[in-house]
Amino acid sequence: MRISIARFAVGAALLGSHFGISAEQCIGSVIASNRTVGLTGCISKEVAEVFVSVVNWQTDLVVVQSTGGDVKAALRIAKAIESKKLSMIVRNLCLSSCANYLMPAAASLSIERGSIIGFHGDAALTIRRTERANQIEGEAAQVVKEIVSEEAAFFASNARALLSHQLQSVALAEKEVMIEINRNGIATGCFGQGLVQWFPTLQLLQDLGLIDNITEHDQSLLPLIKRSVFRDTAATAAPHNISPLSSCVN
Repeated sequence: MRISIARFAVGAALLGSHFGISAEQCIGSVIASNRTVGLTGCISKEVAEVFVSVVNWQTDLVVVQSTGGDVKAALRIAKAIESKKLSMIVRNLCLSSCANYLMPAAASLSIERGSIIGFHGDAALTIRRTERANQIEGEAAQVVKEIVSEEAAFFASNARALLSHQLQSVALAEKEVMIEINRNGIATGCFGQGLVQWFPTLQLLQDLGLIDNITEHDQSLLPLIKRSVFRDTAATAAPHNISPLSSCVN
Protein backbone atom coordinates (compact mmCIF):
# COMPACT_ATOMS: atom_id res chain seq x y z
CA MET A 1 0.00 0.00 0.00
CA ARG A 2 1.38 3.40 -1.01
CA ILE A 3 -0.29 6.70 -0.15
CA SER A 4 0.99 9.99 -1.56
CA ILE A 5 -0.02 13.25 0.08
CA ALA A 6 0.45 16.87 -0.94
CA ARG A 7 0.17 19.75 1.52
CA PHE A 8 0.65 23.46 0.93
CA ALA A 9 3.09 24.67 3.57
CA VAL A 10 2.24 27.49 5.96
CA GLY A 11 4.42 30.54 6.11
CA ALA A 12 6.11 29.94 9.45
CA ALA A 13 9.52 28.31 9.02
CA LEU A 14 8.99 25.98 11.96
CA LEU A 15 5.80 24.56 10.48
CA GLY A 16 7.46 23.72 7.20
CA SER A 17 11.08 23.08 8.01
CA HIS A 18 12.81 21.25 5.17
CA PHE A 19 15.85 21.40 2.88
CA GLY A 20 15.99 22.04 -0.82
CA ILE A 21 12.31 21.79 -1.84
CA SER A 22 9.72 24.39 -2.68
CA ALA A 23 8.31 26.27 0.30
CA GLU A 24 4.91 26.15 -1.41
CA GLN A 25 4.35 22.42 -1.51
CA CYS A 26 5.06 19.49 0.76
CA ILE A 27 4.64 16.02 -0.76
CA GLY A 28 5.19 12.79 1.12
CA SER A 29 4.36 9.10 0.82
CA VAL A 30 3.69 6.32 3.31
CA ILE A 31 4.23 2.73 2.20
CA ALA A 32 3.08 -0.28 4.23
CA SER A 33 4.40 -3.75 3.41
CA ASN A 34 4.09 -6.67 5.82
CA ARG A 35 6.01 -5.73 8.97
CA THR A 36 7.69 -2.68 7.42
CA VAL A 37 6.46 0.89 6.96
CA GLY A 38 8.23 3.30 4.62
CA LEU A 39 8.12 7.09 4.73
CA THR A 40 9.44 9.22 1.87
CA GLY A 41 9.45 12.90 0.98
CA CYS A 42 8.19 15.79 3.05
CA ILE A 43 6.57 15.29 6.47
CA SER A 44 3.15 16.90 6.86
CA LYS A 45 0.19 16.60 9.22
CA GLU A 46 -1.50 14.33 6.69
CA VAL A 47 1.57 12.11 6.35
CA ALA A 48 1.67 11.75 10.15
CA GLU A 49 -2.03 10.79 10.21
CA VAL A 50 -1.47 8.04 7.67
CA PHE A 51 1.76 6.83 9.30
CA VAL A 52 0.14 6.48 12.72
CA SER A 53 -2.86 4.68 11.20
CA VAL A 54 -0.81 2.01 9.36
CA VAL A 55 1.66 1.22 12.16
CA ASN A 56 0.30 -1.75 14.11
CA TRP A 57 1.40 -4.47 16.53
CA GLN A 58 3.14 -6.37 13.71
CA THR A 59 5.25 -3.43 12.52
CA ASP A 60 8.88 -3.66 13.59
CA LEU A 61 10.80 -1.60 11.00
CA VAL A 62 10.58 1.85 9.41
CA VAL A 63 12.50 2.77 6.24
CA VAL A 64 12.88 6.54 5.90
CA GLN A 65 13.99 8.88 3.13
CA SER A 66 12.90 12.42 3.93
CA THR A 67 13.78 16.07 3.45
CA GLY A 68 12.04 16.94 6.73
CA GLY A 69 8.91 19.01 7.16
CA ASP A 70 6.33 20.01 9.76
CA VAL A 71 7.78 19.87 13.29
CA LYS A 72 4.56 18.90 15.10
CA ALA A 73 3.88 16.18 12.51
CA ALA A 74 7.42 14.84 12.82
CA LEU A 75 7.13 14.77 16.61
CA ARG A 76 3.89 12.80 16.32
CA ILE A 77 5.58 10.24 14.06
CA ALA A 78 8.59 10.12 16.39
CA LYS A 79 6.38 9.37 19.38
CA ALA A 80 4.72 6.52 17.47
CA ILE A 81 8.13 5.08 16.51
CA GLU A 82 9.35 5.42 20.09
CA SER A 83 6.26 3.91 21.73
CA LYS A 84 6.28 0.91 19.37
CA LYS A 85 10.06 0.47 19.83
CA LEU A 86 10.55 0.32 16.06
CA SER A 87 13.91 -0.07 14.36
CA MET A 88 14.78 2.32 11.53
CA ILE A 89 16.81 2.30 8.35
CA VAL A 90 17.61 5.62 6.66
CA ARG A 91 17.92 5.30 2.89
CA ASN A 92 19.80 8.04 1.05
CA LEU A 93 18.85 11.05 3.18
CA CYS A 94 17.22 12.23 6.39
CA LEU A 95 17.22 15.99 6.85
CA SER A 96 15.84 18.62 9.20
CA SER A 97 12.81 17.31 11.16
CA CYS A 98 13.61 13.79 10.01
CA ALA A 99 17.06 13.94 11.59
CA ASN A 100 15.93 15.95 14.63
CA TYR A 101 13.06 13.71 15.72
CA LEU A 102 12.57 10.51 13.68
CA MET A 103 16.15 9.26 13.93
CA PRO A 104 16.52 9.51 17.74
CA ALA A 105 13.09 7.92 18.24
CA ALA A 106 14.21 4.58 16.76
CA ALA A 107 14.99 1.66 19.06
CA SER A 108 17.83 0.75 16.69
CA LEU A 109 19.06 3.13 14.00
CA SER A 110 20.92 2.06 10.85
CA ILE A 111 21.99 4.35 8.01
CA GLU A 112 22.68 3.02 4.54
CA ARG A 113 26.19 3.85 3.38
CA GLY A 114 26.36 6.99 1.23
CA SER A 115 23.29 8.56 2.84
CA ILE A 116 23.18 12.23 3.80
CA ILE A 117 22.12 13.33 7.28
CA GLY A 118 21.55 17.07 7.56
CA PHE A 119 20.72 19.48 10.37
CA HIS A 120 19.95 23.19 10.19
CA GLY A 121 18.57 23.74 13.67
CA ASP A 122 15.62 22.33 15.60
CA ALA A 123 12.67 24.40 16.83
CA ALA A 124 14.43 25.75 19.93
CA LEU A 125 17.50 26.85 17.94
CA THR A 126 15.38 28.32 15.16
CA ILE A 127 13.26 30.42 17.48
CA ARG A 128 16.39 31.89 19.07
CA ARG A 129 17.57 33.10 15.68
CA THR A 130 14.18 34.43 14.59
CA GLU A 131 13.55 36.15 17.90
CA ARG A 132 16.85 37.99 17.53
CA ALA A 133 15.76 39.06 14.06
CA ASN A 134 12.26 40.06 15.31
CA GLN A 135 10.70 37.72 12.75
CA ILE A 136 8.01 36.18 15.00
CA GLU A 137 5.04 38.08 16.39
CA GLY A 138 1.32 37.78 17.15
CA GLU A 139 -0.43 34.42 16.80
CA ALA A 140 2.62 32.88 15.10
CA ALA A 141 4.66 33.52 18.24
CA GLN A 142 2.19 31.56 20.35
CA VAL A 143 2.16 28.64 17.92
CA VAL A 144 5.95 28.53 17.90
CA LYS A 145 6.09 28.56 21.72
CA GLU A 146 3.76 25.54 21.80
CA ILE A 147 6.00 23.71 19.31
CA VAL A 148 9.13 24.50 21.32
CA SER A 149 7.42 23.27 24.50
CA GLU A 150 6.44 19.97 22.84
CA GLU A 151 9.96 19.58 21.49
CA ALA A 152 11.47 20.23 24.94
CA ALA A 153 9.33 17.45 26.41
CA PHE A 154 10.63 15.09 23.71
CA PHE A 155 14.22 16.05 24.50
CA ALA A 156 13.61 15.48 28.22
CA SER A 157 12.44 11.91 27.57
CA ASN A 158 14.92 10.93 24.83
CA ALA A 159 18.65 11.12 25.55
CA ARG A 160 19.69 10.76 21.90
CA ALA A 161 17.39 13.61 20.82
CA LEU A 162 18.82 15.82 23.56
CA LEU A 163 22.37 14.96 22.48
CA SER A 164 21.51 15.84 18.88
CA HIS A 165 20.11 19.18 20.05
CA GLN A 166 23.25 19.97 22.04
CA LEU A 167 25.61 19.04 19.21
CA GLN A 168 23.63 21.18 16.76
CA SER A 169 23.74 24.06 19.23
CA VAL A 170 27.53 24.01 19.04
CA ALA A 171 27.90 23.23 15.31
CA LEU A 172 25.56 26.04 14.25
CA ALA A 173 26.66 28.71 16.72
CA GLU A 174 28.99 31.51 15.65
CA LYS A 175 32.65 30.72 16.26
CA GLU A 176 33.20 33.31 18.98
CA VAL A 177 30.07 32.25 20.90
CA MET A 178 30.39 29.75 23.74
CA ILE A 179 27.52 27.29 24.17
CA GLU A 180 27.00 25.45 27.44
CA ILE A 181 26.05 21.78 27.09
CA ASN A 182 25.71 18.91 29.53
CA ARG A 183 28.27 16.15 29.10
CA ASN A 184 27.78 13.18 31.40
CA GLY A 185 26.07 15.38 33.96
CA ILE A 186 28.79 18.05 33.84
CA ALA A 187 28.19 21.53 32.42
CA THR A 188 30.74 22.15 29.66
CA GLY A 189 31.40 25.20 27.49
CA CYS A 190 31.99 24.70 23.76
CA PHE A 191 32.79 27.31 21.13
CA GLY A 192 30.55 27.33 18.07
CA GLN A 193 31.73 25.90 14.75
CA GLY A 194 30.09 28.67 12.73
CA LEU A 195 28.21 26.36 10.34
CA VAL A 196 24.99 27.36 8.60
CA GLN A 197 24.04 23.72 8.07
CA TRP A 198 25.58 20.65 9.66
CA PHE A 199 26.15 17.59 7.47
CA PRO A 200 28.22 15.22 9.65
CA THR A 201 29.80 12.14 8.13
CA LEU A 202 28.18 8.84 9.05
CA GLN A 203 31.30 7.77 10.91
CA LEU A 204 31.19 10.94 13.01
CA LEU A 205 27.53 10.33 13.81
CA GLN A 206 28.34 6.80 14.92
CA ASP A 207 31.32 8.00 17.00
CA LEU A 208 29.09 10.59 18.68
CA GLY A 209 26.47 7.96 19.51
CA LEU A 210 23.72 9.38 17.29
CA ILE A 211 23.42 6.26 15.10
CA ASP A 212 23.95 2.56 15.77
CA ASN A 213 24.99 1.02 12.46
CA ILE A 214 26.22 1.92 8.96
CA THR A 215 24.85 -0.65 6.51
CA GLU A 216 24.99 -1.41 2.81
CA HIS A 217 22.05 -0.51 0.56
CA ASP A 218 19.49 -3.33 0.37
CA GLN A 219 17.10 -2.69 -2.53
CA SER A 220 15.15 -5.86 -1.70
CA LEU A 221 13.86 -4.02 1.37
CA LEU A 222 10.92 -1.89 0.25
CA PRO A 223 12.10 -1.58 -3.40
CA LEU A 224 9.52 1.20 -3.92
CA ILE A 225 11.82 3.46 -1.92
CA LYS A 226 14.50 4.07 -4.52
CA ARG A 227 17.67 6.08 -4.15
CA SER A 228 16.45 9.68 -4.20
CA VAL A 229 17.45 12.14 -6.92
CA PHE A 230 17.69 14.84 -4.25
CA ARG A 231 21.32 15.57 -3.42
CA ASP A 232 22.11 18.80 -1.62
CA THR A 233 25.28 20.16 -3.22
CA ALA A 234 26.61 21.57 0.05
CA ALA A 235 26.17 18.22 1.79
CA THR A 236 27.72 16.28 -1.07
CA ALA A 237 30.69 18.59 -1.45
CA ALA A 238 31.64 19.15 2.17
CA PRO A 239 30.59 16.58 4.77
CA HIS A 240 31.74 17.60 8.22
CA ASN A 241 34.06 15.20 10.04
CA ILE A 242 35.13 17.44 12.94
CA SER A 243 33.18 16.80 16.12
CA PRO A 244 31.41 19.79 17.70
CA LEU A 245 32.84 18.50 20.98
CA SER A 246 36.39 19.25 19.76
CA SER A 247 35.84 22.91 20.63
CA CYS A 248 34.75 22.22 24.21
CA VAL A 249 36.71 23.66 27.13
CA ASN A 250 37.17 21.24 30.01
